[in-house]
Amino acid sequence: MANVDGTTGVTVRTYREQDRSRLRGVLARSGEGDPAATSVFGEHDPAVWLDRYADGDPGSFFVAEEDGELLGYLTGCLDTSALPSDSECFERLLRTERLFLRPETALFLGRMAFDSIVDRGKETAKEFDDPRWPSHLHIRLVPEARGKGIGSALMRRWQERLREEGSPGCFLQAMSENTEAIAFFERMGFEHHGRPRIISGFRGRNGERLHLQTMVWSP
Repeated sequence: MANVDGTTGVTVRTYREQDRSRLRGVLARSGEGDPAATSVFGEHDPAVWLDRYADGDPGSFFVAEEDGELLGYLTGCLDTSALPSDSECFERLLRTERLFLRPETALFLGRMAFDSIVDRGKETAKEFDDPRWPSHLHIRLVPEARGKGIGSALMRRWQERLREEGSPGCFLQAMSENTEAIAFFERMGFEHHGRPRIISGFRGRNGERLHLQTMVWSP
C-alpha cells in the first residue's frame, strides 16, 4: 500500500476479492466525459474489463482508495497471451450470452460489416502482439478523481511491478481522439508505436469514426 503524493488520504494498493462488486460502479462511471467512450459488451463489461484480470492476474490489479471509497483502478497483465483477448471475449459472449440479440450489438455488427467494405485497403486497428512488449494495462478513474495525481500513482505502481517481475515492456491501446488520455500516457513515459488506425464498427458520441493508438513503454 502506498500513499499518493499530494493527495491526503488516498492510497494505492493491490486488488482484494471484496473489491470486485464495488469496482463495477467505478467502471460504470469511468466513461463520463470521455468523448470517445463506447461499449460493445454492455452489461457484460465487468466480465471483460474487471473479472478476467481479477481471476487471471490479480497481482497486477491495483486500486486507488480514499477513506474506503474506490476512486479508480488499473488492471494489468504481465503476459497478454495468458488471458483471453478482447475478440475472444466478444466471440464467447456472442455465443453464450446471445449478445447479438442486443440492439446495440446488432448495430455494432452491422457497422463492422459496412466498415469492412469502406475501409478496404486502409490500415485498420487490430490486437497487438509483439514479444518486446508482452504486458498490457487498462486504467479507469471516476471523474472527480482526475487531475489529482491518482492515475499517475496507479501507473507508477504498475511500472514498479513490471520492473520487479522482469517484464521487457508493456503496451496499451487508447482512442487517439481521447487527447487527454494520450497526453497522460506520454507523461508516464509511453511512446507512440505506429500511427493511429481506424477502428471498424466504433463511432464517437456524434457518430464520427474513431482511431486506435498503440503506445509502448519499456523499463
